[in-house]
Amino acid sequence: MMTKSTSILYSALLALMVVVTLFSSCTAMAETSKKEIAIAESSKHDSTKYLGFDIDLDSLMSYAKTLVGIPYKYGGRTLAGFDCSGFVNYIFDKVGLSLPRSSSEMGAIGKEIPLSESKKGDIILFGGSDPKSRPIGHAGIIVSEKGEPIKFIHSQTSNHKGIVVSVLDGYDYFVKRFVKVVRIVKNEKE
Repeated sequence: MMTKSTSILYSALLALMVVVTLFSSCTAMAETSKKEIAIAESSKHDSTKYLGFDIDLDSLMSYAKTLVGIPYKYGGRTLAGFDCSGFVNYIFDKVGLSLPRSSSEMGAIGKEIPLSESKKGDIILFGGSDPKSRPIGHAGIIVSEKGEPIKFIHSQTSNHKGIVVSVLDGYDYFVKRFVKVVRIVKNEKE
């Protein structure tokens, strides 16, 4: 039998857990895919072996663009709403590439590409809300071709805009927080 003080303690702990969850950033683990591509466990790990092949990026990015306007939802990975990593995860899952669920773990897969060499299908990663801190806290997918101004599709939290296409150079917020680009898909020609 639970005493009144034990009941209050459990309620307080539950409330604390809810608050911590709500204030966590997009990098929090909402769920981990059962068939993850892989996470680099050390600097000795060859993460390039996790690159996917023969994906029709034009069709995949066209599909991703049909989702523009779906609202932001913390921990979301469905058409009811997405957070940033949930959206990236959802899109690549459509072609059988199961990525890690958090944006910080996405930074440990694939092959790092210079921003100037980025192209459609690459994952672009940013620091969180503090521009002076470099831990990865936001992810998107580049939808522009190599040599074009860099456009990326992502789930934006500000004003809960949700899925939008942004031009990197058009937002000082993202330029200051840019961390890196990783390529997880490559063509046979590469």
